[in-house]
Amino acid sequence: MRLAAVVALLAALSGTPASAAAKGPDALLQRAYAADRSVTYVATVHTRVNGASGATEADVKVWHSGGKQRMEYVSGPMAGRVLVDDGTHVYWLQTEDRTAVAAPAGGSPANMALLLRNYKVTAGGVATIAGRRALLLKVSPRKPPGPRRDVWIDSATSVILRTDSYTSDGRLQASTRVVSISFPARLSETLFALPRGWTVTQHSPNAGEKLSIAEASQKIGMPVYQPSVLPAGFHLQGVYLATTGSGIPMVHLRYTDGLNSLSVFQHAYRRGGGMGMGRGMGMGMGRRWRGGRGMMQGEAGDGIGQCQILHGAPGLSLRVYRSDRVYVLIADLPAAELERVASSLPQ
Repeated sequence: MRLAAVVALLAALSGTPASAAAKGPDALLQRAYAADRSVTYVATVHTRVNGASGATEADVKVWHSGGKQRMEYVSGPMAGRVLVDDGTHVYWLQTEDRTAVAAPAGGSPANMALLLRNYKVTAGGVATIAGRRALLLKVSPRKPPGPRRDVWIDSATSVILRTDSYTSDGRLQASTRVVSISFPARLSETLFALPRGWTVTQHSPNAGEKLSIAEASQKIGMPVYQPSVLPAGFHLQGVYLATTGSGIPMVHLRYTDGLNSLSVFQHAYRRGGGMGMGRGMGMGMGRRWRGGRGMMQGEAGDGIGQCQILHGAPGLSLRVYRSDRVYVLIADLPAAELERVASSLPQ
């Protein structure tokens, strides 16, 4: 699950919707992501994620204030689950044993300057969503292929009321739509706090800790390598420590072009041990944009020098075996481009 808090992209802007429109689509998008940090609201949201095995849908009650968020899943496979995002950590509340499973807020804030350098934003008309006037912004790559997004923004508050996310090959990957929304003056801080007396466990120790390449190399006991070739517009966003499902220390290099992302995982090669890389903790809501991708499920197989391409949702996972390590690359990129990046990694 990729839900987590982000720092503000920019200070909240003031002014009427008319003045914002005069500044153009780029400014509207900036206002929308500033509003994520400044606007308080309560909403019911419907989300649909299209995966390889079909679509998954859910209705979620959301309380949002100052970058903090509480989500209660009302329907769908996650019905009854509660997530609390306090801006530092994300907690899944498990009422059956009064346990909170914690994960770091993780993910870096969207780099708006980078996004606008690699993507163009155009106005797409007006719609009514949850009874409110919404302005459509269409975000598409300046140099295709690449993912794109359609974002509907509340003209009065700049809150995002709907987001449709498309993969680089044009498939609708996810859609999140506000069904109803209100804007109370304030919300109780108890909504974003853990219940007293609950036990907190870590989903993945050390995950989310940002490191230097040297620190990461020391953590896993082997040199960490970067690809010498990257897709156009991509920059290193961060270096993180993680573990495979079988407990092997692993480094995650996260690259982004502002919207799309490329993850390069690497760890020591243990013949026959398998990757054991699992999925995240649940369906994403898609309320914020972050670079980076989670780990994808699959068996590793065996054989030095093997290369496997696995189709994910969205994008591809490319797994490469070397004599001393395994690389896993995940991105919404054409296979040829992902292979070009992989081939630039040291043998």
